[in-house]
Amino acid sequence: MKLIRSAALATLLAASSFAAHASAFNCISGTAACGDPATSAITWTWDGSNFTIFNAGSGYVSEVYFDLSGSMQVAFLGAPVSSAGVSFSLGAQPPALPGGNTVGFVSDAGFDSDSSGKGMGIDQGEWATFGISGAALDSFGSDALAAGVHVRSIGADGQSVSLVTGPETSTSVPEPSGYAMMGLGFGVLAWATRRRKT
Repeated sequence: MKLIRSAALATLLAASSFAAHASAFNCISGTAACGDPATSAITWTWDGSNFTIFNAGSGYVSEVYFDLSGSMQVAFLGAPVSSAGVSFSLGAQPPALPGGNTVGFVSDAGFDSDSSGKGMGIDQGEWATFGISGAALDSFGSDALAAGVHVRSIGADGQSVSLVTGPETSTSVPEPSGYAMMGLGFGVLAWATRRRKT
């Protein structure tokens, strides 16, 4: 019985290690576009090494910026086949997140989607992933790491806004594999409980 309980506890602990942070960005600059639903439709996830941006809104993410600390380094990892037109390279223009200084954001690394002259930003329904080394799962929540995006073509007037991550918006959500591990853990507990009754 002790072995079964230990196995169940180990399974549940393993499931918690698959947790990831996910949230919407906070709007820090721009005009009335901050209230446009397109800005809240741009979300991010973080699993401790991969930062993924998803755009469900009508604008497009043209530049991505990172406020790094310590020995952190970031690289554009790519996009899935469904977002094959997305491409970013170092050297964002503008070089700093527009309006970022209003929230203490320092652009240590900026990525531009327009450097090839083709406009390969994150359009509606697309996403892109950036790999960050030297960071941890709680880096965003502890203010050791922040990310920002410059979003263009918002609303009928084609306005642009800057959005940033913030620890106050981070919530912990399980990855799909985490749900599977938790289900397995609960299954073992149910089996152990039923066996004990008989």
